[in-house]
Amino acid sequence: MPKRPVPSSRPFKTTSARWPASARRRWPPKIARQTFFKSRSRPKSRTTMQTLRHRFMTTWYRSRYLVGFILIGFVSICLELALMYAVIPTAWPRPLRAGLALACGIAVGYLLNAKLNFQVAPRYLASTFMKYVAISVLSFSLNMAVIYYLHDNNESNYWWQRMATAGVLFLFAYGLHRCFTFDQARNLGIAVYASADENVDAIFSAVGGSCDHIHVDLVDESMGENPAPVNLFKLRQARQLWPSHPIALHVMSSQPSRWLPAAWNDADWFLFHLDCEDNLYDLIFACRERGKKVGIVWRLGNQQSQLMQYLPHVDFVMILGIAKPGQSGQKTCPEAIDLVNVLNSVRNRYGFELMFDGGVNSGNISDIEAKYVVSASAVLRADNPLLAVHEIRRRSHFPAKKAA
Repeated sequence: MPKRPVPSSRPFKTTSARWPASARRRWPPKIARQTFFKSRSRPKSRTTMQTLRHRFMTTWYRSRYLVGFILIGFVSICLELALMYAVIPTAWPRPLRAGLALACGIAVGYLLNAKLNFQVAPRYLASTFMKYVAISVLSFSLNMAVIYYLHDNNESNYWWQRMATAGVLFLFAYGLHRCFTFDQARNLGIAVYASADENVDAIFSAVGGSCDHIHVDLVDESMGENPAPVNLFKLRQARQLWPSHPIALHVMSSQPSRWLPAAWNDADWFLFHLDCEDNLYDLIFACRERGKKVGIVWRLGNQQSQLMQYLPHVDFVMILGIAKPGQSGQKTCPEAIDLVNVLNSVRNRYGFELMFDGGVNSGNISDIEAKYVVSASAVLRADNPLLAVHEIRRRSHFPAKKAA
């Protein structure tokens, strides 16, 4: 029986384009070889049904406000026309009937949008109602101008002219309402860790596109307690899986500048801690120079007054509401929620948006009046992550019932 050839003791030869330097020097042992291939392997291919499901959920989630606004607008106009032709006496002048019917339609439309669609917080009800009325009256005036331009005073043609002109001007009115009336609608982010042991593909399989942005946490040894090794490939993987979502990189490091060169191309928003050792103004300028949005992060132990000097220069102020950065499953600290209320009082003066991360769930979301909220364990550890996302959105306005 021929003898099996003895393996050569010389290093394994291969090209540098295929293997890293460590693999070129010596063929790695079995365990290292398995880890090496695992780190380079692509995500498992998803079935056609999973792909279709993710696309449907993404489309629905990103267009949910538009769909709700269309349905509510149609109901409001139908109510307006029903009042004008079936309830209000036809002997009254048409402008008077149209004005009364419009007032009722605006009231019903606002209530449905504020309570069911955009879920406006109680403190914003009065201001959003005034904006809603102003934009609705402007849209109605444009409707009437188009009808007047047609020189058609026939009473029987008014209803279809009103429906047609409202449809033509719909996107104009919706754009104004989204920019001015309901600009505080929640923006939910899902947390992903830029660490070696994070399974980004599993998170995508769980939530798909049912979120508004992706929040990537980068935690190194200077700020976290025994963190997993940083792996910025996870950031690039998040960019590939969620190409149409904004990517926020929360740099939990004393020296964030060491990680920025490898992250510029894969993140849209950058968040830096107040107590980092790098010059925050230099970091802000670097983000502005590259067209990136930038924010500062407050955590427990920071002085609240430290925020003031940076407020005119940032897009976001993020409140980290947990005691130990970089660890999921912690409870939100009351001090952090109190700071949210303080910053809300000066937000319009400086032009920044509030972001909250840490312990966000369906039980406390109604107490956190921040436009941008980030959730991790409340969604990813749920039996049905998609249902958990919906529950957090639903509880954004309606508080959860407390146990007796």
